[in-house]
Amino acid sequence: MSRRLVNIRRIGDRVAYVDSVTGRQHVLSREAAREAALALAVAASSEPAPEASSGDVWAEVIIHYVTEAEHDETVVEWMRARREFGIAKYGTPLQRDNGRDPVADLRDELLDGCAYALAAGNHDILQRLFEALETLTN
Repeated sequence: MSRRLVNIRRIGDRVAYVDSVTGRQHVLSREAAREAALALAVAASSEPAPEASSGDVWAEVIIHYVTEAEHDETVVEWMRARREFGIAKYGTPLQRDNGRDPVADLRDELLDGCAYALAAGNHDILQRLFEALETLTN
């Protein structure tokens, strides 16, 4: 049976939920409850390995970014490094129609970003990531 958080509700500055496997109720701080929910969501991802297709989405992202009125060269270098990492790991840059669901991948990466933002103590970025995630549910 897969584990889910059910009957989630806010109690003051805390969050209560029921573990679907054990049936036990837990009360956590909002921060701890978010971490638990994010961990379960990330674990539930089941996308297959990407298949070779055509194109180079990272190259398109870089071009889009640098054609903006102003851009930061450090960000361009980060983008190039991520592109190269993908090629080294998968043998190809990120491509469209690669057998994966790009929205599911985006969701998973945003969820990872939430955990990293919280670990870094950057609550402003964490809130922006929450907002980005919420746009995926609409």
